[in-house]
Amino acid sequence: MQTSKYVTINYIKEQARNIIPFGNVLSTEEIAELVWDIITRLGDPSLLITRVTDGVNGSRPIDVINHRGLLPLDLVEIVNHTLRNYNTKIKLIPSENPFFLSDMDIADNINSTDNVSTGETVTQEDDTRITSEYNPPLLVNNYTVGVVDKYIIQDGEIITTMKEGELELTYKAFPLDTNGFPKIPDNPKLIELVKWSILERAGIKLWYEDKITERKYNHIESKYLYYKKAASNQLKINSIPEMEAFKNRFMRINNDMNLYKNDFINYGYKDNYNIHEW
Repeated sequence: MQTSKYVTINYIKEQARNIIPFGNVLSTEEIAELVWDIITRLGDPSLLITRVTDGVNGSRPIDVINHRGLLPLDLVEIVNHTLRNYNTKIKLIPSENPFFLSDMDIADNINSTDNVSTGETVTQEDDTRITSEYNPPLLVNNYTVGVVDKYIIQDGEIITTMKEGELELTYKAFPLDTNGFPKIPDNPKLIELVKWSILERAGIKLWYEDKITERKYNHIESKYLYYKKAASNQLKINSIPEMEAFKNRFMRINNDMNLYKNDFINYGYKDNYNIHEW
């Protein structure tokens, strides 16, 4: 379930210290790394926030230099079909061809080569950049309008057929505090999970140093495992609008649930939708 409020690592760390004064057993950096791991493993999109590299809702546009641009450091996942040229607002399309840059260079070289014997220009179809048949590329304010560039993403970089320019990207990211540490949504079960995960990590170190008993560590671990499952279940509970949309989606579908009785005659046909006004 989404929430617009967040708490910091220091807030949860102080709550954990009220139970076990673990002192300097865990540094703030170790706790931050632990929180990153917990949020990533939960894999719930409601824990993330949306940012846009437009200089308003996020960082400045991605600079592309010699076909390459660096992805934002706080990026977790890219929202599908949101990468576009910042100046022309034309979307880029993903490529499955890892050689598209070299193919584009070959095509450019062949297209610019004249056949001396016949006097004709040798051309080659170039599938690395796409132009519309009805909207040929135009040069407007020093930007090519009508050309759709391709891209691939690897090793924290965007590699694109655009040689120079700026890119606008919508992506999901972790909310960060002023120290660059991840913030935790103000969800009671999630806060308890982070608190007891801190205590479990500190407790196992204290147990190995014979500073707490095995019985106490087992109690801490059982609390951690309980809230790990509780937080995961809590995040799966949809809000009322989400549950209403889920219900309506199935109420509108009128499927024949038993296709054996008519020998699968209607199998593969479109579903019938009924709109209820109640």
